[in-house]
Amino acid sequence: MIRTLFLLVIVFLIHSCRVSKTKNVVYSSANNLLLDVYAPKKITEPKKILVFVYGGNWRSRRKGLYKFFGKGFARKGVICVVLNYRLNPTQ
Repeated sequence: MIRTLFLLVIVFLIHSCRVSKTKNVVYSSANNLLLDVYAPKKITEPKKILVFVYGGNWRSRRKGLYKFFGKGFARKGVICVVLNYRLNPTQ
């Protein structure tokens, strides 16, 4: 059991090292809007870029909940940008 857990941790660490993450890049200072960029660690040629805008009916959620999405695409060789957007004010 401990050996299996140890191997899973090693695989996770190796797998996560292939992704470069740049967090909280300001794309609108007036509204304090931020984005995260997930990219393959070694980029030797031009890559495709995916901009991911999560659903939430303009009322809830945040970009941090979707880091699995950005990391997954980066592992496949795609640069993924996950951004926050202004939410609808609550009444």
